[in-house]
Amino acid sequence: MSLAGELEAVIEVKASADKVHEVFSCRPHIVASISPQSVQSCELIEGEWGKPGAVICWAFTRYAGNPQIVKELIEVVDNENYITIFKLIEGNVLEMLYKSFYSVAKVTQKDDHEGGSLVRFTYKYEKQNENVPDLESKVLEMMIDIVKNIDAYIIQHEEAPVDDDTDEVLLVNVNSQEIESPSQ
Repeated sequence: MSLAGELEAVIEVKASADKVHEVFSCRPHIVASISPQSVQSCELIEGEWGKPGAVICWAFTRYAGNPQIVKELIEVVDNENYITIFKLIEGNVLEMLYKSFYSVAKVTQKDDHEGGSLVRFTYKYEKQNENVPDLESKVLEMMIDIVKNIDAYIIQHEEAPVDDDTDEVLLVNVNSQEIESPSQ
């Protein structure tokens, strides 16, 4: 049984890639007001928003059923390719279940005339031992809901509305394999 795993979804959204990437990389703190049913707070503990090395403390409840508090390090912010990589560095989830845990948000502008973008959100992890179950799809479902709420917020507050209904999950992938740090 492999201790490494990966869980991934691709979500089609109406908002532009640069605006969605900006929320992940520079303004994750607004997620608490955009998705209060999932995230209760997001605070900058160390560093600067949008810069590698920043440490963020998240409080959330949705998938776990009880309050969870974790700290993440913003490991990579690639503003050219719209990639943000978060590394879990503290919290009971890490201490009890995982040796390593990364969240990767990659946003790609769609090439068609309708606009919008694709958000590929990936969790990469290594379990503490064979007794730890694979990451539940509920975690990914929570992230899909958050991405849809980010999209709605951007469209309502920052971009001209689009008439079509493009919020769609295109791919969900669960794969157990050996992993390295996504920044390598």
